[in-house]
Amino acid sequence: MQRAEAYSKAGADAILCHSKRSDSSEIQAFMKAWKERGNKTPVVIVPTKYYTTPSKDFQDWGVSLVIWANHNLRASVAAMQQTCKQIYADQSLINVEGKIAPVNEVFRLQNNAELKEAEKKYLPKKDKKN
Repeated sequence: MQRAEAYSKAGADAILCHSKRSDSSEIQAFMKAWKERGNKTPVVIVPTKYYTTPSKDFQDWGVSLVIWANHNLRASVAAMQQTCKQIYADQSLINVEGKIAPVNEVFRLQNNAELKEAEKKYLPKKDKKN
C-alpha cells in the first residue's frame, strides 16, 4: 500500500496490483483499503491465478482495468502441441488442415498486402530480359 500511494503521489497514471494467490482476497483487500484512503489513481489487475473470480467482482471493488494477460499465448501453445501430436501420429496433414487457420488468414494478419506494395516501391525493378 505504501508503494502504491508513493507512486500515486508521484503522478503515476495507474497502479498495477498483482497477486500470486489463487484467490482474489489480496486484490479485494487492497481495493477496500485503496478506497478507504481516498485514492483516485486507477488500479489495474492481472488475474492470471485468480481466474475464477467473476469480472463483476472486480467492477464492484473499483478495479479500473483488467489485463487478461497470457491466455491467448497459452491457448496457442496448447493448439500447436495438439497439432504437432496429430501430424506426428498420422505422418500427414490430412487431419489438421480443416482445424487450422488458412494461410490467407496468416497473410492478412501480417498485412501482406502492404508488404507487397512496399516491395513494388522499394525493391529494384526486375530486368525483363532475364
